[in-house]
Amino acid sequence: MKISWALGVLSFLCSGVSAKIPKIYVYDDPDVDWSYLSGCYQDVHDGLLPELDEDGEHAQNMGEIWIHRAMLSHPRRVYDPDLANMFYIPLYITVSSNAEPMAGSLSCNGKTHHERMERALDYLEHKSTYFKRLGGADHFFTCTWWRCGPAMGNRARVVLSRTVLAINESPPAQNDWAQWEC
Repeated sequence: MKISWALGVLSFLCSGVSAKIPKIYVYDDPDVDWSYLSGCYQDVHDGLLPELDEDGEHAQNMGEIWIHRAMLSHPRRVYDPDLANMFYIPLYITVSSNAEPMAGSLSCNGKTHHERMERALDYLEHKSTYFKRLGGADHFFTCTWWRCGPAMGNRARVVLSRTVLAINESPPAQNDWAQWEC
């Protein structure tokens, strides 16, 4: 819980929101809640859950799953978005991209990673009044994979330009890749 609380405070401070105590809403619309990808990942990885996949660097790249779980049980979570001053977007970029640098994507429910990304960005830009309100400055998501930037694409760099990206890395002064190629 300490990690999720610290993440919430960090995201909250970076967002420029003026309230003193963060109240976090977790998106649950399938266009932006990609937790359903865990089942598809299992189907193509011999029943292995993505967060338990120790192949190569997979385990360290699954932070998006662990943070999502922490946000679901966070003591500051609210179920009414009108009460929130922070919004968590559970995009599973690493799982969606199949956790392989150049592998393409995990096809799931008839959609590719690129199609999921486009739907998520359309949802945030056109359907979410909460995202549009401050241009995403009070929103955050997680991607702990070094290929996050390319996996998300150029449109995401524009749409999510004010959104906080939570990563688990040393400060950029010590680790240049923490800038995630954006």
